[in-house]
This record gives sequence, C-alpha cells and structure tokens, in this order.
Amino acid sequence: MVLLADFDPESKVANLDFQLLDDRKRGLTLNGTYQVVSGDQAINLKGRLTQAELILFQPFIRNLASDLQGKMDAELNIGGTLQNPLINGTAHIESASFKVNYLKTTYNLNSQSVMIDQNKVMMNNLTFTDIKGHQAVAGGVVDLSKLANPYIDVNVATNNVMILNTTYKDNNLYYGTAYATGTYQFKGFTSAIDINIKARSEENTTITIPFNTAMTVSESDFIYFVSKDSTENQENASRYFLKGMTMNMDLELTPAAEVNLQTDIGSLKGTGTGEISLKVSSLGDFEMFGDYAVNSGKFHFTAQDFINKYFDLKQGGTIRWTGSPSGATVKYYCSLPTKNIHTGLIQCRR
Repeated sequence: MVLLADFDPESKVANLDFQLLDDRKRGLTLNGTYQVVSGDQAINLKGRLTQAELILFQPFIRNLASDLQGKMDAELNIGGTLQNPLINGTAHIESASFKVNYLKTTYNLNSQSVMIDQNKVMMNNLTFTDIKGHQAVAGGVVDLSKLANPYIDVNVATNNVMILNTTYKDNNLYYGTAYATGTYQFKGFTSAIDINIKARSEENTTITIPFNTAMTVSESDFIYFVSKDSTENQENASRYFLKGMTMNMDLELTPAAEVNLQTDIGSLKGTGTGEISLKVSSLGDFEMFGDYAVNSGKFHFTAQDFINKYFDLKQGGTIRWTGSPSGATVKYYCSLPTKNIHTGLIQCRR
C-alpha cells in the first residue's frame, strides 16, 4: 500500500495519491483532492480497479446472494462528501459467479459491462447463465447509496434456466430442482426484497412437497391432509428462512415437471398440468393456491410397515391448494396391483 498526500493550509485542500496493488499491479488506485472545509464537492477523486476480486463486495449483498467470486475492472469518478459520496463510471466484469440464497442456484457471468451513475449500477441486457449454460438476461438498477442495504429494482427474463436447487434442509415446505422460462422482478432493499415471478416449468424439473401431517381418507375419492402440531412447528421453523422477503410466484406446471407429494401413508409421484400460486409474506408465512391435474404417475402406498404397494396413477386425478401447503386436497385414480387392498382406506378405480 502506498499513500502520498500534501495539504495546502490556505485553500484547505489535500492532494491524495493512493495505491493498493499487488506485484502484478492488480488492485485499487485513487488520486485527486479532498477539501477539508465542508462543501457539496468536498471529494474529487479518480479511481481505477484492476482485476479486483468481487468477494470484496460480498458483505453488501449478503442478504440476497453468497459465494460471490470473480474479477472486475472499473474506471470511477468519486465526488460528493465523505458522508455522502457520489460514484460515477463504468465497470467491466471479466468473469463472476454467485449463488442466490433463497433459491440455492448458482449463476455465471462472463465479459459483461455496467454503467454507474450517482451510486446506481445500471444494468442493460446483462447476460448470465446457470450451471448448464442456459441463458438469462437482466435489466434494471442496483442503488448502492446505502451500502449496508442496497436497493434493487431488477427484471430478469429466463429461457429454460434453473430457478430452484434446494433440499429439505434448505426449506421443508417445498424443495427440489426446477428449470423454467419466464419473468422475474426483484424490488426493494436487500433486507426486505419483493420478488414477483411468472414462469412455466421445463424439462428436468422435480418438486417435492412434504405433507408431514396426519392424513385421513374419506369413503369418497378424496384424501384430506390435516395439520398436526409437529407440522406447525416445522412451518414456524421455516419462517426464519423466509422472513423479510415477500414473494408472489405464479407457476404454470407442464407435463415436463414431476411433482412429488410425501405423506404419512406413502408418496405420490406424477406429472400433469396446472397453475399454482406460491405466496410468502414478509413475516415468513407461506401459502399455496391452485389446481394440478395428474396425467400419470405412481403412488407408493405404505401403512404401519406391513403394506408396501405401488399403484399406477391414471389421468383424471387432481390436487388442490387453497392456502396451507399441507392442507391440500388430493383426488386420484389408480390401477390396483392386487385385490388385497382395503378399498375403504384408499378407494381406487380401475
């Protein structure tokens, strides 16, 4: 690190020349003036970042993203005051990768440029890819005026891009791997972001919704999932993971996606069509609405460890959510592999 400075007592202006470089000249340089007497333009500095490590910016986006890696170059003009600096310039990202915390998805950027105007990072057709190289395009603004809590107003369009890569440990309300085509809007401070999603599922999508609840089966073809205290406790534990974020997700599920329902008496795995809305409040409350029509699949029926049978699901079954993710109503038709199943417990039709 090198810092050269001199001060003119009459004009009360300090001349600064700062360098923080490694032996390959990578790092930060700043030079210009600082007026000690308060004024609107107390700072007048020119800065340059050369092959700077992006991990330096990780603390400013920790609520939204993690595992930030890569390098960037930038030409900057810094004005304003020490209390309220104003940064303008351009930045070029040579390569970068990051993980979206809520989705657990990793994205990569290569050779992308942005403009910085009055502390606002202006993105215009910023292109990035998922781990399979599927492309997404972003546009909008990231306001860094409050570095500890940046404000984001960004729209993203995807084409068969991974939008979910979670496990039960990440989120016990729903999890899996999802690829989708659609639009995504992120708006608000990173500590309280609003996310609005409209998307259609693509190939290689598998979503699991665990119904860790007591389940009663009526004499009709409906299965009702009734909340238990243990489930409520799990939902409360998940609220910490979701707290501070508001999300509205409208999904068009296609036969390319597989939906798994895990219940106390077995698991249902199938494909079909439907329109589902997922809503997360800023307090971490999670709701689901919509209907899903089952085209085909399997139901693995287990009961008290002495019944272990597989049923082929037939077209015509439905799953309906009216709020609680674990309060879905399921109706299905299946072929019987044996006649030894008690039809009063599960009523199936050939």
